[in-house]
Amino acid sequence: MESKTIRCRKKTPADEQLTDKELKRQITLIDKNQANYYTNYTGQKWGYKLNYGLCINTTNTMIKSIIPAFSKLFL
Repeated sequence: MESKTIRCRKKTPADEQLTDKELKRQITLIDKNQANYYTNYTGQKWGYKLNYGLCINTTNTMIKSIIPAFSKLFL
């Protein structure tokens, strides 16, 4: 959750100030809604690793820093 809050803080407009508790609640709500949407439209469970062709744990990694490496693998 910490990496998500850091990423969200960087992308949040300056005029939108949420406390850590409010931000975590908002992230949890978005994740829950995304999981429900995915389940409703695919019939599969959100986050189930066998539903994905490629899983990458980006918890301690900046996503922008790994894109060049993956683009070299697939291009």
